[in-house]
Amino acid sequence: MTPPARNRSGLVALLAAALVLCGFTPAEGRRRALYDLAAHHPHWYLIGYPSGGHVEFGRILREQYGVILQLAGCESDQPGVEAYNAVIEQALERRYGRGVLTRAWAQAQEILRRDGPSAPDVRRDGPSRPGGVITDL
Repeated sequence: MTPPARNRSGLVALLAAALVLCGFTPAEGRRRALYDLAAHHPHWYLIGYPSGGHVEFGRILREQYGVILQLAGCESDQPGVEAYNAVIEQALERRYGRGVLTRAWAQAQEILRRDGPSAPDVRRDGPSRPGGVITDL
């Protein structure tokens, strides 16, 4: 089944925006996150294959919170990514309240239930903890 064009373009944009933070130390990840926050260009790095839920999650992050969802590769052991995401999560929670990422994920899942999958591979897992890095894909 081919995903609808509106969602296919989101997945293509997500894949095209892939930026790998492999090899970054936690200190470098935190430093980069603070820089991106100061520049008003924060990102949320996802590890693994993006599912339909992540396309919607990325759209919600971008439209409601000004955060760009980006790929960080498939390796789950990336301490620089985890450190980056931890700083971004803290900043989001200070501004929008505790559990903002969980609420955004729940909203994405509701859209998925209502409108159907937006990508061929739909998995129902959300951001895992600790560090808020999506590692369970």
